[in-house]
Amino acid sequence: MIRRLLAVIAVFWVLLAGAASLAQEQESPPPNQEVADTAAPPPTTEPSAPQDPLRSPATMVQEFLLAIGEVEKKPERMTDAVRCLDLSALQQADPAAAEKQAPLLAKQLEQIIDALLNVHGKSLEEIPAEPDDVVVVFPADGDIRLALARSNDGCWRFSAATVAAIPQWSEAVSEAKEKEEEQTPRDEVAEGVPPGFRSPRATMRTFMEAMSEGRSAAAAECLELSELPAASRAEIGSVLAVQLLFVMERIEVVVYQKIPDQPDDQAYTWYLDEHGSIKLARQQEGEWKGRWLFTAATVKSIEPLFKAFEDRPRVEGLESVSFRTSPRRWLLERIPSAWKGEVFSVQLWQWGGMVVLLVLGWVANRVAFFIFCAVARPLGRSKHIELPETCIASSMRPLGMLVMVLIWWIGLWLLLIPAAVQSYVWPALKFVVTVVAVWAFYRIIDLFGDYFAARAKRSPSRLDDVLVPLVRKTAKIVLVVVGVIYILSALGVSDQTVGRMFAGLGLGGLAFALAAQDSLKNFFGSVTVVLDRPFQVGDWVKVGSAAEGTVESVGLRSSRIRTFYNSEITVPNSEVMNAIVDNMGRRQYRRISCQISVTYSTTPEQLEAFCEGIRELIRRHPYTRKDYYLAWVNEFAASSINILLYCFHETPDWVTELRERHRLFLDIMRLAKRLGVEFAFPTQTIHLAKEAADGGERAASPPASPLMDGRTPSEEALALGRDEAMKLAQRTLEDTGEHPPPFEFPKV
Repeated sequence: MIRRLLAVIAVFWVLLAGAASLAQEQESPPPNQEVADTAAPPPTTEPSAPQDPLRSPATMVQEFLLAIGEVEKKPERMTDAVRCLDLSALQQADPAAAEKQAPLLAKQLEQIIDALLNVHGKSLEEIPAEPDDVVVVFPADGDIRLALARSNDGCWRFSAATVAAIPQWSEAVSEAKEKEEEQTPRDEVAEGVPPGFRSPRATMRTFMEAMSEGRSAAAAECLELSELPAASRAEIGSVLAVQLLFVMERIEVVVYQKIPDQPDDQAYTWYLDEHGSIKLARQQEGEWKGRWLFTAATVKSIEPLFKAFEDRPRVEGLESVSFRTSPRRWLLERIPSAWKGEVFSVQLWQWGGMVVLLVLGWVANRVAFFIFCAVARPLGRSKHIELPETCIASSMRPLGMLVMVLIWWIGLWLLLIPAAVQSYVWPALKFVVTVVAVWAFYRIIDLFGDYFAARAKRSPSRLDDVLVPLVRKTAKIVLVVVGVIYILSALGVSDQTVGRMFAGLGLGGLAFALAAQDSLKNFFGSVTVVLDRPFQVGDWVKVGSAAEGTVESVGLRSSRIRTFYNSEITVPNSEVMNAIVDNMGRRQYRRISCQISVTYSTTPEQLEAFCEGIRELIRRHPYTRKDYYLAWVNEFAASSINILLYCFHETPDWVTELRERHRLFLDIMRLAKRLGVEFAFPTQTIHLAKEAADGGERAASPPASPLMDGRTPSEEALALGRDEAMKLAQRTLEDTGEHPPPFEFPKV
């Protein structure tokens, strides 16, 4: 029921605003609909219309200056400016030339009037509003005499003689201006000031153009706001700029030519009464030194002037306010007087608006949460990945709250509440918005982190398993730092102060830098792990002598390794960067190198058969490397004959390697059993000699055989050994007379 009621109220409010805007568009006539001709109107005896700006000399000159001042942004206004000139003499001589020269003559005439007003000290007040004479001369003295005459149609224009003399006067004014600029000393302060703030006229033009385009924040730069609280200075300045224009539109039309264009040090007062003043002055010190701004006294006077002029109508001839370009001004124009009563310095319509904002924010929170969840559910589910519902809901809840506080932000900007209240409300709202935004993006980072972590687990590349947690932690740190900066700004800390704080941490804190060097080493170590990739999540690694096990995660400061006895070792990334990392997980082949010991009772033929059988098993097993393997009698040990087994398994992981080693070793044992080969184990044989019973001497050794060819027994033994070895080699080796070639593994 409450939701329906709120929806009806919102629809009614929108319809009411649309109807008011439509009524205003129907009542206001289209601009520049009077005359579209550059030529003088045909003679007639009828008087001019009461609302025609050319009905008197004063209004005609003002219309001319307003039109020529708006030509840059509205070229069609040149038609209105040319209409103020009597071109009858030029048209009689050459109509086509008159039409081409008219815009140039209007521009030159504007420069002449500007020189008369700002250089020669003349005033538009000298022009009578309702003269009795047909011709009025402005001014009455000097070399330049601008004549105003009533035409046959009853409209006042610059006379034909004045129009004819415009080129000559314009040249004289330009020469005088050049001489003055040459004699004027250079203002070094003004050189560094933007052109839009170098004179009272430039600042007024900058302010009016920014407000006409709806850029109230840019217009607030024309106000001297140093006395306002820093935490809410920009927002209060924007409101004051809107209120200042509201007041000015009820005083008179701004004619730029009336405002001085000289960058001197004398302040210029545009308006003054008992409620306050509107004054521009050149800043003598501070951040905006040399700029012409609306003074601090003017800033203090804006709200009293606004209350005094709140119920007055706008000056005649101004364009209507558009909701699209300036919604706050449009709203101010349509607030009924009955709603402007104040309670605690806040008007009734503003109290009502804040209540509506609270309700709309709560409704928007619920609706946004529902919409975000509906959008996020399909994104969090795919063929192989499905994020939990609680994870999606917890991530979307702060987004709904963010929509709520943003609606409060927009509504508070629209309500134009007094500066005294804004100085407390805006800092609190900025703090809330920043905290909620950081919370929302923090949860979004978690949501995307969970999603990409689930995808990384199913990806064949293990680099994703390292990058996802590293990017998640880095994004969170950056988010928190940015949030802290915005919170400091919301509390009124200036950008320069924040910059100096961070610069102090970087430059002035040598002790801090020394204390943080380990952290920096660990950070660069993590960068090295990501870029150089010495290991990935899931690899079996040996990091120096510190750790051995399977990599579980890689963080900003350290990497976590699960040992084979299921403990977890945390290794700082700085040690990883400097240590020797043996990545066992990247082995293409896993080596087997061992000695097979057999007994000395094994015959040479059995050894030959056993070694060849081992080689054949290696050739037959599916995971063994077929291009490099060894199985040879290697050494005579103390209690066994050792056969070297050297081969490789091409297996993806350690478990598969153990299984294949198991299969190969069992097959070798079965082969030994079939060949009658016995495995040896460490033994020791003791031989005992029986002595004579009577304790006498041992029996004498048998006599030595006679010497052959005069050789000693030692020489005879060597010769016998060589002869037997030669006979054996003739049976077992091919007697080719050449060195046998290197061994080649047979191709299977």
